[in-house]
Order: sequence, then structure tokens, then C-alpha cells
Amino acid sequence: MSSARRVSVNSSKNDPIILDLLLFVAGVGTDNVFFGRYHVLDTVAPWIRSIVTLAPDPNLMRNVPLTYKIHILAVLFLFALSPFSRLIHIWSLPLPYIMRNYIIFRKRDAEPP
Repeated sequence: MSSARRVSVNSSKNDPIILDLLLFVAGVGTDNVFFGRYHVLDTVAPWIRSIVTLAPDPNLMRNVPLTYKIHILAVLFLFALSPFSRLIHIWSLPLPYIMRNYIIFRKRDAEPP
């Protein structure tokens, strides 16, 4: 079976949608970083902190440029879709992986003829 066929068999209808959304989020975020010219530490960062501390203050987002708001909404939408896609793995914490034994790969010596 060719690799393209194997990928299409193991893919779902959500995969291209999630990939497009990931590219959109990364593209808008990259655009904001290089061309945004906006100081996020005074507005967006306190807003995120207010969300994390369960005391959201939407007034902090009032003067934020539209591209930053689009980026944040796209990220929140991506998080909302994650349980229904392959992105569900971002919510798992691989603690057993940290505690497992090392796998040692040793090169076998060639046997004499």
C-alpha cells in the first residue's frame, strides 16, 4: 500500500479542517508578531491572566487590534474542536512515559560465516 493511500485511509474528515485552522492560527499569530506593532504585555497578557485566575475582564480587550482578536478567537475555536479531532492528545499528560524503563538499542555484531 502506498504511503498516500495509507494516510488517506487513516485520516478523518476533520483532519484537513484542523490542519487549515492550525495554519490559519499560526499565520495570523506570525503576522501579529512581525507586523502587529502592538504591545501585548499591557493588554492581552493581563486578559489571559484574568481568564486563568477565573476573573475575566473583557475591558482589557477593548483597544486590542482586530487581528489579535481574530487570532485569539481562532485559538479558542481550535481548543473547542480538539476533543473531536486528533488534537485530543494535547490534553493528556504522559506521566507513565517519564517513569518507564529506558529502551536500549544495541547494534548486533555480525556473525562470522
